[in-house]
Amino acid sequence: MHRDLTELIDAVLADGIVTTKERAVLHRKAAALGIDADEVDIFVDARLHTARPEAAGSCAVCGASGSMLDRVCTHCGHRIGEPSAETGPDIHASLRRIEEHLAELKSIPLPGSPAHGMQTQTHHLQAQAAFNPFARLMLAGRNSSAAAGQATAGHAKAGPPDARYEQCLAQIAKERRLLSTYFGADPKLERLLQEIDVDVRSRQTAWDDAVRMQRYILIAVLGGLLAILLLCWVTLQFRS
Repeated sequence: MHRDLTELIDAVLADGIVTTKERAVLHRKAAALGIDADEVDIFVDARLHTARPEAAGSCAVCGASGSMLDRVCTHCGHRIGEPSAETGPDIHASLRRIEEHLAELKSIPLPGSPAHGMQTQTHHLQAQAAFNPFARLMLAGRNSSAAAGQATAGHAKAGPPDARYEQCLAQIAKERRLLSTYFGADPKLERLLQEIDVDVRSRQTAWDDAVRMQRYILIAVLGGLLAILLLCWVTLQFRS
């Protein structure tokens, strides 16, 4: 992070409190330096809570070590997994959001599949329907088909598959970065995040393989067309 911004954050955190006005000042400074405001908030909040015992996964009452994934302390029963101004974000809500984005990520059809093409075409038709009567007609015909309706339900309005894929990856990365910033010292949470990373990488590998296959098919088709054109040209040269 930029030195000027870091010094300003140090000054703001000197009294251990960040007011709304001070946060707005930090956001303006970050915007002037080309730094995302969300990153500044995560950094500032982490600095605020990193010294608190519950932020490190320890019970604030008895000091026993534990995990923020646990709802209560196994030693004294104090609730350590609930969100508050002292413990940071709701870890369980963040994990639920990650699971939701991961489920959507897995549901997006791979490039080159019929469902991927249908959802992409449906999105383009919806974008053109406002000013293109032909697009409205095609969209109405597609929506009347039960098979097409099932393939595109709940997805066309959210955007084309490629855009939704990137959005899911961005949201998962954002939630994961937030959890790592606040609770990175929690071994139980870290193992869970590693399992999530494995699932994400697996889907990314499948997606990248599908994209490469599309390119190989395109190159093969173009090569075949060029070969046919060359064969025709050679045939004409021999006849002449």
